[in-house]
Amino acid sequence: MKKIPPLLRSAIVTLSILGLTQLAYAQEPFSFPDSLRGYTLNWKGTLNGTQVSYSNWAKGGANSISVTTSSILTLLYQKDRLHYGARLDTRYGRARVDGNSNRKTDDRFSFRNRVLYDITNVDGLLRVYSEVHFLTQFADGFEYAKKDTDPDVLISGWLSPAYLTEGVGLMWQVKPRFSIETGIGLKQTFVTDESLATRYGINEGEQVRNEGGITVGVSFENEIMPNVNYTLGAETFSTFQGAFKETDVSISNLIVGKINSYLNMTFQFNMVYDRDFSTKLQTSQLLAAGLSVML
Repeated sequence: MKKIPPLLRSAIVTLSILGLTQLAYAQEPFSFPDSLRGYTLNWKGTLNGTQVSYSNWAKGGANSISVTTSSILTLLYQKDRLHYGARLDTRYGRARVDGNSNRKTDDRFSFRNRVLYDITNVDGLLRVYSEVHFLTQFADGFEYAKKDTDPDVLISGWLSPAYLTEGVGLMWQVKPRFSIETGIGLKQTFVTDESLATRYGINEGEQVRNEGGITVGVSFENEIMPNVNYTLGAETFSTFQGAFKETDVSISNLIVGKINSYLNMTFQFNMVYDRDFSTKLQTSQLLAAGLSVML
């Protein structure tokens, strides 16, 4: 079989990424059922896979296989005015096109803890919140060369970067599925591979950068039609060091349509602006159907 041209191969891998990855920058909010007393633990796992094979096919085509898996473990606790949520979110995916390079399509390790305390229940629910969030990835990430003669460039890896954020503030629960919050946050960026430090705004020869700033967040959930849910998550972080001139922004739009108890379709569009990494807007798009199991 003829070798797939680099541009065509890149296009196929890109389509695999758009069809299978589940990137999420703005975190999915914790939802505490009114009936919850004590704690509840639940797990959701998903598996998406695509396999295409051709043999003497007149129209041509490239053999490909891709797999993406995810796991979300959530603990919720509620007693009187106190609420606590913890979530471990892991995802990983790879794609291989016509026997050529095996490429990563998704990679995430996220552990989030949040404590909420109700202050008042007049004209909406006012809460104090405290949160700690750790985020990194499992495997190396590359900027793939456009030509076979050029090398791929390493741009990320395990704990390179890793982010640890801590925050406290006030959240206004306007409606059961709509909230606005603001507070003071600390953010630490870690890069254990010093050769990658400058890519993430860390001075050469250093491995950690500390920042303090103001955080603002908005979350919204709604059933836009039967068995179809829409979720919006938006977060900003404005550093004190940059006199609020440097603001990181992440916006996630998620639409999930439930086919039956095990199958669903997902569309997601993310936008991220992180000046430390790039002055250009980062975007990702997802359209996928997959197997989902909840316990």
